[in-house]
Amino acid sequence: MKTLRLVLIISLIQLFTFARSIDIKIKVISTENNAQITNANISLSEKYFGTTNNSGDCIFENLLSGNYLLKISHISYKTYESNIELISDTLITINLSAGNIKLNEVIVTSGKYEQNIQMLPYLVSSIDKKEIEMSPLFNVSDLLKTEPGISLLRDGIWGTEVSIRGLSRANVVTLIDGYRIETSTDISARLSMFDLNDVERIEVIKGAASSLYGSGATGGTINIISKSGSYANKLSLIGNYSGGFNSVNNFFSNAINLIASGNEWIAKLSGVYRKAQNTQTPSSELSNSQFEDNSFSALFQFKPLENHEIKFNYQQFNAYDVGIPGGAPLFPNNAKVTYPAELRRLLSAEYKINNLSQSLIKLSAKYFHQYISRDVENIPGVSHQNV
Repeated sequence: MKTLRLVLIISLIQLFTFARSIDIKIKVISTENNAQITNANISLSEKYFGTTNNSGDCIFENLLSGNYLLKISHISYKTYESNIELISDTLITINLSAGNIKLNEVIVTSGKYEQNIQMLPYLVSSIDKKEIEMSPLFNVSDLLKTEPGISLLRDGIWGTEVSIRGLSRANVVTLIDGYRIETSTDISARLSMFDLNDVERIEVIKGAASSLYGSGATGGTINIISKSGSYANKLSLIGNYSGGFNSVNNFFSNAINLIASGNEWIAKLSGVYRKAQNTQTPSSELSNSQFEDNSFSALFQFKPLENHEIKFNYQQFNAYDVGIPGGAPLFPNNAKVTYPAELRRLLSAEYKINNLSQSLIKLSAKYFHQYISRDVENIPGVSHQNV
């Protein structure tokens, strides 16, 4: 009898030892390019947990045989879930499909690379496309003046600039699509030489950003992002026309924007024409407050290879006979001061490679040439005196 009990005990010990000797290795790869996925979270029936290493592997040792619920999750991929049965040591390979990430906060680019607004070390504000389209204003400065810490500087109805936290325009760097417009200069009306109908959003850094943009950015930066469209699975054509009239200065405008796109290309054309006479105030007419301007922009972007993009962009803005009322104290009270001609011309090209590797998300090379001209005309006043 004792011998039988001893045999049963030895058999149970052998069975128990055998059941605990199962080791499994789970390998996680991407369905798009068969690349190993690191830092994927793995759980087995909410009892055993692990994370894939740099080779995309995760090892579980000394498991009991039986059924398990396998769950794999990663921030960039869809969650995988399946029931598995473990009988012996085995290798399990799981393919994960890429998933979309929904963010609650806007992504900004003022830091020279895309990042979440909550992670920025400085104060950033943004004006989006909807706010721009709903506003009756016609230049960037007027849109920004309601932002905390920003005040408006005027050279007239048309010519405007801003001050950020009390620092003048010489301490503020302005960019269009990340391309620098002016450094530390006193050239006025930079923020008036844009077509708001072609602006996607406006981003502002409030405070010193000299480490990123040089000494001219001691007050902050203003980055204007133009519309570029998006790729479509089939041929897409989007167009809009807008016009306006204001009886205060007989201001009228006409603007058109066309964007065509396909699976591997995007093309855009945009233009505007505006003209205004002297502004009528309750007391009298504000003389020398007229202006006239027009702009044209074109963009073409295509994918020569997978994850490769080439983009060409051209912008031109012209202004004529822009009045500067009340030029004192720089000019005599009876002088007529105008911008007879202003011009901004930008030509840029960019080659970009996306998802070059898991550690290098984007690599781009840019070239741009920008020409800005601003003339100032001062016609001294003539006084007559009877003798």
